[in-house]
Amino acid sequence: MKKIISTLLFLATGYVSFSCDMCNCYLGLNPHFKKNTIGLRYHYTPFIGSHDDESELQEMGLTKDDFWETRTRIELHGQWYPTQKLKILFSVPYVMNTEGVHANGNEAVPGTEVIKGIGDPLVTANYQVFNYTGDSTNFSQRLFAGGGIKFPLGKWKLLEGAEAHERVHQPGTGSWDVLATAEYLTKYDRVGLNVNVSYMLTSANSQSYQFANRFNGNAVFYYQVNIKEVSIYPSIGTYFEQAGNDHDNNYPMHNSGGIILFAHAGVDVYFHNFSVNTAFQLPAIQNLNQPQPEMKYRMIAGVTYAFD
Repeated sequence: MKKIISTLLFLATGYVSFSCDMCNCYLGLNPHFKKNTIGLRYHYTPFIGSHDDESELQEMGLTKDDFWETRTRIELHGQWYPTQKLKILFSVPYVMNTEGVHANGNEAVPGTEVIKGIGDPLVTANYQVFNYTGDSTNFSQRLFAGGGIKFPLGKWKLLEGAEAHERVHQPGTGSWDVLATAEYLTKYDRVGLNVNVSYMLTSANSQSYQFANRFNGNAVFYYQVNIKEVSIYPSIGTYFEQAGNDHDNNYPMHNSGGIILFAHAGVDVYFHNFSVNTAFQLPAIQNLNQPQPEMKYRMIAGVTYAFD
């Protein structure tokens, strides 16, 4: 009973404040949590809007709705267990960012800019704090906590004269950043709750630009459906992202940062050592420091192979 009460208290505090595009990490279900894995994950996010003020756009005969962006990321990811209670996770993204202007209601090909390249790899180490499974019940819970480092290997430098806000379109950041993470999962029979939180502590790059520190978190309920050798996990939940202002030469970039609260729906399918993961996230609350483009939605899909 004490373990159940402590679990409910944890969930009550974890549910209110919880998040991933700002942090470039994926927080989701992983029934293969005790196996080594390797996989590919695809992220697609369209935006509409501009970093320019409305008055500047009016002088050009434009509005913020004339500008569009898409951010695409293909991510090689995996996890490895060097010991029973320690898992190492890695992520290496390939980024393709596109921006342009609508012409007569269509996305204009002339003037469209595409920026692509390898992004910043991320490596984290998570320690299993506890893993409890009841002897006479179907109740279980586990907690991982740890941290990691993001390496400045992606393309990030701007050409001379480029506006500072253009840095958000670059595949990399140019900075060494530190990530703190925690993952909690509880399950009773076929119903479960997955809670993840992470906080990215950033540093300035060699051009004196510092992306803001970021918080990401999520709370996702799921249900396990078994059909012969296939396990299906439909899920619903919420994701939360928060970031402050970026800084250019210690000067705050007022058109950066803010908060986004997503409504999440997804389906994960597991068959033997293979899994297919899908998710759709729609912004329910989007309070960004203006002016900057607003997110329309986010789609995530991936395939993973697990091995001992």
